[in-house]
Amino acid sequence: MTSPPEKPPLLFARQRQLLALLDALGGRAGKLDFQKLLFLYCQEVAAPPPYEFVPYRYGAFSFTSYADRRKLIERGLLADQDNHWQITASGRNAIGHAEDAAPRSFARRYLALRGDALVAETYRRFPYYAIHSEIAWVCGGGTKAALPGRVPPSQLWERRKRPGSLPAPRPRERRTPWISRIRRLERGKPAASRVSP
Repeated sequence: MTSPPEKPPLLFARQRQLLALLDALGGRAGKLDFQKLLFLYCQEVAAPPPYEFVPYRYGAFSFTSYADRRKLIERGLLADQDNHWQITASGRNAIGHAEDAAPRSFARRYLALRGDALVAETYRRFPYYAIHSEIAWVCGGGTKAALPGRVPPSQLWERRKRPGSLPAPRPRERRTPWISRIRRLERGKPAASRVSP
């Protein structure tokens, strides 16, 4: 007696789209690349977009996609890898063989765009999502055009450390309350410090 065929797991439509996109991209993609490609897919192809994105440390980021990633890893549909999104054989079976042309045509369109070029293209087309990015200045190319006047965090820190750019706070023991300073000035006496000799 044969056992009945295993039913594919129940998935949300957005999880099915995520797996279909990852499969169309070859089954494996780097974390940053996949997040940018998923963002572009949601902006261009999917209506309504299955994932909402916010400006974050590396540009557009979807917290829901990472929650779905954890769930899909628990169910064995994605491989548990730190730096990559990778679909498993179970994941391919879960989405089935129904050919959805949208993820495939999207994957063909962005076949050669990866790494800094992909990030720069995303920032150029959607500069709002780069406002909190720590890597906007690294990408070069389209990034400078998308974010004019953006100062890299390292340069900003260097500027803050220069003498005279920001006043250094006075030591705690040298601070006096404003009221006593005002009273001493009204009496014609210089403001005294709290430091005892």
